[in-house]
Amino acid sequence: MTGPSESAWFALLIAPRSLTRVEDYIQRVGYVSFMPRTKCMSKRPNRSRVRTTRRTQSAYVAVVVTAPLLPRYLFVQLPAVETPFGVFGTLQARIAGIQSFIGTGAGPLRIPDLAVERLKSREADGEFDATTRRGRRLVAKAASWMTPGAAVRIGTGPFAELDALLEELIGADRAKVSVSMFGQSTMVDTDIKHLLRV
Repeated sequence: MTGPSESAWFALLIAPRSLTRVEDYIQRVGYVSFMPRTKCMSKRPNRSRVRTTRRTQSAYVAVVVTAPLLPRYLFVQLPAVETPFGVFGTLQARIAGIQSFIGTGAGPLRIPDLAVERLKSREADGEFDATTRRGRRLVAKAASWMTPGAAVRIGTGPFAELDALLEELIGADRAKVSVSMFGQSTMVDTDIKHLLRV
């Protein structure tokens, strides 16, 4: 039996580009919420670009951004004695952007406390951080599936759309892959951001 002070986690589906606003509102009205975040590299327009006589600086610059790990989903802790649909209806009426609870026709599904705590722990341990330090700068980290022997496809560049075998990771952002061309295997050095999982 659930005691009066007990609460349970539920997941909300949020409309696109509304996650931060909904999270702020839910916390303001007194409910606990959790949105796991990841840190990753992104390209942004280089606004400080200058043209020189030799060459033009890149039109884009790599920046580190923090983004939701599960876009459009927000975990909310609600008192278990309240009817989640009633709370949901109240929240949905007061702020635009909440689309639904994650659940079935019988009602919203409870998310086990342990699952949410594991997500919090993994986020705190940096498991969702897709960047790594290389000297003074941050660069993209190789994905966990990128291990020697993994089958990959080269996504861009002169070898685009060719299947390859990952032979070796070089530092934090480059890899050697073996590409089969003209009946023989050729080693290619490429940036890991060009590799796709097969």
